[in-house]
Amino acid sequence: MVPGAVAEQLRHLAKFPQPAPLDVFAVSTYFTVSVLFWYTGLIPDLATLRDRATSKIKKFLYGIFAVGWRGSNRNWRHYEMAISC
Repeated sequence: MVPGAVAEQLRHLAKFPQPAPLDVFAVSTYFTVSVLFWYTGLIPDLATLRDRATSKIKKFLYGIFAVGWRGSNRNWRHYEMAISC
């Protein structure tokens, strides 16, 4: 390529005033997946908080967020499969 042609292409690329829509999609997807992995890691801890809660409302709320976790072998097997992918 001719050096002038490369400079012209770079000037053309620099004229975008807004981020590309794919950048917004990529960042929002990354954020969503990160939150899901973070929440998945919290499920056993939320179940522990549910079991140790003293008030009924805390037990109820932690129970919702613990999504039925009981700490059984089946729960742990599914949990390990979910976080290992």
